[in-house]
Amino acid sequence: MWSAVRWWIADLALTPWQAPSVPFAELSNQPEYEVRSAMVPGTDIEVIYRHHYATDLVDLIWVGPPWT
Repeated sequence: MWSAVRWWIADLALTPWQAPSVPFAELSNQPEYEVRSAMVPGTDIEVIYRHHYATDLVDLIWVGPPWT
């Protein structure tokens, strides 16, 4: 399971809008950055991350069980 999570996170560097991620509008600051969340396919792990538009850097905010 964790290898799938590592691969999914590694792909964020190339495709920060990859499915099945969705915007987390309440935490985003357009046009500076967008916060997104996703359940990693095939796992019960949620990833929440921030994508900075100017630099294309991705900051991980949460990796673990679904945030409640």
